[in-house]
Amino acid sequence: MQRVSDAVGLLLTTKGERWQYALPNDLDKGSVKAISVGLDGTCVLAIEGGYKQAMAGTISLLNRDGDRLHTIYVGSAPESGKRTFLGKMRKELSAVIKEFPKATIVGVADGARDNWEFLNEVTDRQIIDFFHVAEHLNEAAEVVCSNDAEKEAWLSGRCHDLKHKPKGAGAIVVELKDYLAEKRLRTTDREIVQKTLTYFENNRHMMTYPSALNDNLPIGSGVTEAACKTLVKQRLSGAGMRWTSRGAHIVLQLRAAALTKDRWNAFWRKISLYGMKIEVDCAA
Repeated sequence: MQRVSDAVGLLLTTKGERWQYALPNDLDKGSVKAISVGLDGTCVLAIEGGYKQAMAGTISLLNRDGDRLHTIYVGSAPESGKRTFLGKMRKELSAVIKEFPKATIVGVADGARDNWEFLNEVTDRQIIDFFHVAEHLNEAAEVVCSNDAEKEAWLSGRCHDLKHKPKGAGAIVVELKDYLAEKRLRTTDREIVQKTLTYFENNRHMMTYPSALNDNLPIGSGVTEAACKTLVKQRLSGAGMRWTSRGAHIVLQLRAAALTKDRWNAFWRKISLYGMKIEVDCAA
């Protein structure tokens, strides 16, 4: 059975990745108004080199209300430069754009700079994941606020302003700058607040949450975060598991095909059509 799964995975990596796949037959193509693109990394234990970063990517089709209609999953084993993974993302996204040339393409991810080098290139709008932003605010709140009740009120107010006030991010930058200028802080506390301030200064141009919510676009990368777990971690991070790059890549292709609606059956229809031969050593 293991050799059969290896053979199928090998076909997916050598043949299946080159093929174009149709979207699900039951998809209402006329209702697609936006394409959400996300990518993230998560660590797996390699046989050589210890923990390394595998990649998970999602391309979601959204309707005018922001509801997710369909998601294409992409996974790739750890590799230097992410060339294979980014090539697959570009290929999948290019095919979707051809289907929906008028759709708004929005990138949603955390603050990892290398992710945004790709997303800035392929998307029309860029939104940094709101949950990660709130996490940074929470860290600053531990220093800025004197008790739990004050912290809860401060954090709730700043998150509300980020979502509903166009200049909410800029106001937080000013507030944190003033706080650092006026307060005498321990070195560790100053570093925490400065870290949050720097994060906001570097990324506030992507904290356009009021306009995104007004246009029913996503402000969170939950579907991509979930893909890291369902696509990668659940299968590659079991107790005692260690992986070769080839083995991890084959498994991720199998799982991405299974998670993407209709992709698994479409792959087998192409196998039947083109008559690809699978050689399995049944005696082994």
